[in-house]
Amino acid sequence: MNLFTRASPRDKKSNLYYITLIGLLCIGSYLLGIWRTSSVIPRAAFDYSSGPPCEKFSKTTSTRDLDFNAHHNPHDPPPVKAAAVSFPSCGAKLSEHTPCEDAKRSLKFPRGRLEYRQRHCPEREEALKCRIPAPYGYKTPFRWPESRDVAWFANVPHTELTVEKKNQNWVRYENDRFWFPGGGTMFPRGADAYIDDIGRLIDLSHGSIRTAIDTGCGVRKIFPQQYMCEAMSTYPRTYDFIHADSVFTLYQDKCEPEDILLEMDRILRPGGGVIIRDDVDVLIKVKELTKGLQWEGRIADHEKSPHERVKIYYAVKQYWTVTAPEEDKNSTKALS
Repeated sequence: MNLFTRASPRDKKSNLYYITLIGLLCIGSYLLGIWRTSSVIPRAAFDYSSGPPCEKFSKTTSTRDLDFNAHHNPHDPPPVKAAAVSFPSCGAKLSEHTPCEDAKRSLKFPRGRLEYRQRHCPEREEALKCRIPAPYGYKTPFRWPESRDVAWFANVPHTELTVEKKNQNWVRYENDRFWFPGGGTMFPRGADAYIDDIGRLIDLSHGSIRTAIDTGCGVRKIFPQQYMCEAMSTYPRTYDFIHADSVFTLYQDKCEPEDILLEMDRILRPGGGVIIRDDVDVLIKVKELTKGLQWEGRIADHEKSPHERVKIYYAVKQYWTVTAPEEDKNSTKALS
């Protein structure tokens, strides 16, 4: 049997009848469905001609506002403001306080091998928690190079050295100032020649360096590393500038940050500057503490990138002194 045999004309005609019949049935079924639908839902149901117009219907609104807050969790507690830290001023008699070089404390130690003259720091529970004040009448030091030859008497109100070293021509007191003419056993060629010797090592011409430590000056050796949980053997208000790099992170398990800051405040002159580099979380705490020290400063990004966790805190110690003694207050009232 040949599968590719052509269909006869009679077969083609019968197939056309079948297709026509099926098409008529489909059309009839479609029309029947439309008729049944229109008979179940009468036209009158959609006639709104007798009713009020659509625009007269008022929109029903709920009197309650929608609340999208989650009610299955407790509300967050209100923020708690941290109490401001304040460091009071020490008494006027402590304006020259140097904790590890206290003369009264040193007398408690044996004199053998001159142990009583060594460095003796107070125990942690004995350390003062107050700010060492500048004496009444303290003035901003003279700028370099004038400060090489003169200093305000009010900043270091003592004349004992002018009496003891009178013949050596170290220091002379006149009016409200100390003058340093040069000479003495340490400076046989005068202070000017000694400063010139230092100037050959460090450029002092532009005045950016005002206070330098000479570790070989003949009086005593100074150790290159300072344990920051102890006070420095330095007279108060000695330095114009302090730079501390990662100090608070390094000593965070050894002592409290306020102990380090109080020591910085003690050795820093009023108007002196501070730069502290450390982790941003550490600096935020440090900045909050320095408000109680009367420092003004801000935290800035690291030089490399703002994405560095290490930030930089710039601060300036504000000028303040102890209050005027009673005799000065009385004389002021009398003049007024």
